[in-house]
Amino acid sequence: MFSDQEIEHILTNTKELTDMRENRPEEYAAFELLRDLLQARHLNVRDKDGAQGMHDFDLLFNNDRWIAIEVTSDTSQVDSAFVHQLQKLNPLVDEGLTHSWHVDIEVPSNDHEDQSAAGRRTKNVKQNLTSFLVEVEENCWFKEVDSIPTRQRDDEPEIVKRLRNLGVRSATYFKSDSKEKSVLVGIAPWAGTTGQLLLAEMVKDHIAQNKDKLLRSKSDHGAFAAHLFIWLKVAQKHLSDRSSALSNVRFLGLQEIPCVDLHGVDTVWIAHESICTRPYLYPIVSYDHDGWHEWKMRACPPTTPLQ
Repeated sequence: MFSDQEIEHILTNTKELTDMRENRPEEYAAFELLRDLLQARHLNVRDKDGAQGMHDFDLLFNNDRWIAIEVTSDTSQVDSAFVHQLQKLNPLVDEGLTHSWHVDIEVPSNDHEDQSAAGRRTKNVKQNLTSFLVEVEENCWFKEVDSIPTRQRDDEPEIVKRLRNLGVRSATYFKSDSKEKSVLVGIAPWAGTTGQLLLAEMVKDHIAQNKDKLLRSKSDHGAFAAHLFIWLKVAQKHLSDRSSALSNVRFLGLQEIPCVDLHGVDTVWIAHESICTRPYLYPIVSYDHDGWHEWKMRACPPTTPLQ
């Protein structure tokens, strides 16, 4: 039989796990991944009730030792702002439309922190997109706008240029039983390739932002070690080269990634945000005082890195 104290502890942990899974999915996914890789027992949520300067959670082990974990995401501010603003636009409606549409729009700007660019493009989309599509319908230019290249073609209609300037990369009509025709807007997919040097640069950026709270977890709270976990976004336009660099680990290995000053943090983990399948299909890497390591998911996860 469990004691009253043990039952209360179990119920508290269950409630914290449920809350994290529903409201802090990136932290919960990091917990699940690290639990499997490191054969941890459970977690203790730290960053709750507006706690300032506290790491996200403790990863608990059977030997009563625990590791402080801070979870962060390598997210472009302009990508996040634009996604959020476009979601609020859906659906766009125009009485002049005879079809409903799916439209993919490229995230604006070359500066990943330029959130004002997201606002400008969102405003232009709201003011002009439906009227542009009405003109496409009136002239039967459906094929011309199904895929819009980034460079102008000599024989393209003027409306294609205007859609390109609006950031549209594809516009596809679809059948709808609704009398009111609408436009659903989304983010145009983005892909890129790059060298692995950027993984080290990214680790430097995130250590600088998070080292203080992680070091306090050891000095003030008794953590055995302090780990930083970084999720990489797969489809965003800005900073996508870092996600591509992690993908390239499968083909290029770890030898070309430079060493990084951890500034007292014990380990940094890097993984793609997609964690929907088991075994985990994308590279998972970590960096500690012994260098870079690649990890692989197995039915019985190892306790040491697999090279």
